[in-house]
Amino acid sequence: MTLSIAADNKSFTTAKGSWKAKQTNIAQVEIIDRLLIVREDSYRYTGSNIYALDENLTEVWTAELHNASDIFVGLTIDGTCLSCQTWNGFKCKIDVSTGKIIDKHFTK
Repeated sequence: MTLSIAADNKSFTTAKGSWKAKQTNIAQVEIIDRLLIVREDSYRYTGSNIYALDENLTEVWTAELHNASDIFVGLTIDGTCLSCQTWNGFKCKIDVSTGKIIDKHFTK
C-alpha cells in the first residue's frame, strides 16, 4: 500500500482515496496487517489521537486510552502489536485488531 502525506500534514492519499485529519495534523502513519494506523498531533486533541483505517479508508477502531485525561505522544510497531507512549508517562501495548490496551506500565 502506497500513501502520500500532504505538505501541510492535514491529509494523506492512497490508491483508494484521501483521508483528512480528524482534529489536528497527521503526525505519523504506519501500516500493519492491512491497516493504516494514524497518530494525529497530540496538541489540543480531544480523546484518543490514534486510530486505524482499513484499505478503503473506513475507520476500524480508535485506540483505548488508559485514562481520559492522557494523550498518545509516540507510536511504534512491536511485532503484531502497537507500542504507544503517553504524555503522562505510560507505555501501552495495544492490540492492532481491536485498539484495546493489552498491557500498560508507568515509565517515568
